[in-house]
Amino acid sequence: MPSKRNHWMYGLSAALLLIEAAIFAAALFPSVTPEYRAYYLDRSTDCYPLPVSGAYRLGDRVSFGAASEGKRVDLARCGWRDPEARGSWSDGNRSMLRFAIAPPPADLVLQLSVQPYLDAETPRQRIEVTANGTPLETFELVEKSPAIHRISVPSDIVGTTGWLDITLNYPDARPLTAAGSGTRYYALFVLDVALMGAVD
Repeated sequence: MPSKRNHWMYGLSAALLLIEAAIFAAALFPSVTPEYRAYYLDRSTDCYPLPVSGAYRLGDRVSFGAASEGKRVDLARCGWRDPEARGSWSDGNRSMLRFAIAPPPADLVLQLSVQPYLDAETPRQRIEVTANGTPLETFELVEKSPAIHRISVPSDIVGTTGWLDITLNYPDARPLTAAGSGTRYYALFVLDVALMGAVD
């Protein structure tokens, strides 16, 4: 007949096995955000969104050039290279912006002043735009000259959260390799961005 000591040992062993199983399960299926999983675990994106403030006054045009770095970093969550004099290149296959705004009473317009990266092997750049996970529009750039593009943002997408997260996907991003810096993906040079009312 098993002694009380044996019962205690069996119970302790079972508890340890359960703890080890829980640790193993947590390692295989960690409870993390979708962004963390995509960037660190699945490696399905090279754009990990930073917790930027999103501080923004509706209607302001924010330059993405070096002289306006302070305002730029409030909006640029990920997928941007260091700013140049006139603007900033996208970095990778995706870029993200965050605007902290009050729930709008009417639809908004996102305005992007941009230039695409084009060459003989990349005659166009498609830009897929989503807002808070909702697809808005896909537009195409085929000229190297600067252009202003406006995208309608329905007010109900912002809702009551106070956040408007804009994602720009670049299916035609061009991989270029430079000595000492590895491969970089070029798609879009952004001069400035603005978010305004539909009648501004």
